[in-house]
Amino acid sequence: MNEGDFMTKLVTFNELPDSITSEYINTGFSTEKLNIKNTRFDLENRIAKAKVDVLTDFVNSYGGNKDNSYHWSAITAYRAVSQLAIAYICLQLGKPKIEVGEIMQISSSMATTAPITQTKNVPVKLEFPKYIERGKRLLGEMNFDIAGKTFYGSIRFAVDLNQQLP
Repeated sequence: MNEGDFMTKLVTFNELPDSITSEYINTGFSTEKLNIKNTRFDLENRIAKAKVDVLTDFVNSYGGNKDNSYHWSAITAYRAVSQLAIAYICLQLGKPKIEVGEIMQISSSMATTAPITQTKNVPVKLEFPKYIERGKRLLGEMNFDIAGKTFYGSIRFAVDLNQQLP
C-alpha cells in the first residue's frame, strides 16, 4: 500500500507508514521520565512552583539539515503541569489523592513562544485564580507558566466532592 491509498481507506494508526507519523509519538514520549523537584506550595496565595528535570535519551532521527535536538512537547508540558496541580489540589482540599478521586479537565489552552530545549531545572509555576464549590463539585481554573512563559496557558477543571470517601 502506498501513502496515497490511506486517503480513501479506513486503517488503524499502526498501519500508517513511518514516513507520515511522528517518531516522538510512536516511541519518544514513552521514554521520558519527569523529576519534579524543589516544589513549593503557597495555599494562601494559591500558587505552586517547582523545577522539572526531563530524563530522556530520545533524539529524532531526521535526515538532512533538520534539527534533531530534544525539545519539550505539549505532552511533556501537560504532564508536568498536571502532576503538580494534582498535588496542589489534594493539599488545598486536605485529602490524599485516593480520597479526592479524579480531577477532570474541562478545557485547556496553551501557547508557546519558543522551544524548551532544557532538560534540567525547568521552572514551572501554577496559579489558581478561581476555586468555586458548587454543591458537591469543586470548579477551578489554573494558569501555568513554564520557563518564563515559553509555554503558558490555562486549564479549567472539576472535582466531584461527593465521590470522595468519608
